[in-house]
Amino acid sequence: MTDVPEDRSGLPHRPVRTSRAFGPGRLIGWLLVAGGALLMAFPLYWMLVTSVSTTADFKAGDYGLFPRDVIWAGFSRVFEQLPFFRWFMNSVIIAVVAVALTVTINVVCGYAFAKLRFPGRRVLFVVIVSTLIIPVQVLMIPQFEIVAELGWVDT
Repeated sequence: MTDVPEDRSGLPHRPVRTSRAFGPGRLIGWLLVAGGALLMAFPLYWMLVTSVSTTADFKAGDYGLFPRDVIWAGFSRVFEQLPFFRWFMNSVIIAVVAVALTVTINVVCGYAFAKLRFPGRRVLFVVIVSTLIIPVQVLMIPQFEIVAELGWVDT
């Protein structure tokens, strides 16, 4: 038999594992995580600071971590002078269609590889998985060349 006591239902009862005590090792770990989070959030903060600062401050080289004058007019100008919402909807439509196609094709392929037996199945699977090894950055230049030959650059 087991050494685990049973509860009223007759099922074995296992004690709940408690978390480790908060010690210096854990404190150092949390400080490292907090420092990493701040380091990763800094570009977002810098983007906000530069977006609300004046152009004159940057031309004079007088910029710091905190803006002197906060100007929100740049945000309203974007919506007034550019078709922002049209561009946003185009991006949403492209993203939704790309995700829907990707999920559909991957579900069908996954089902075929998992349940069906056909000649060349293993070779085809290795070819598909090996394409995942290629970094996206390597494919960007040939894709740009195709778009440029089609005349779609800056249109």
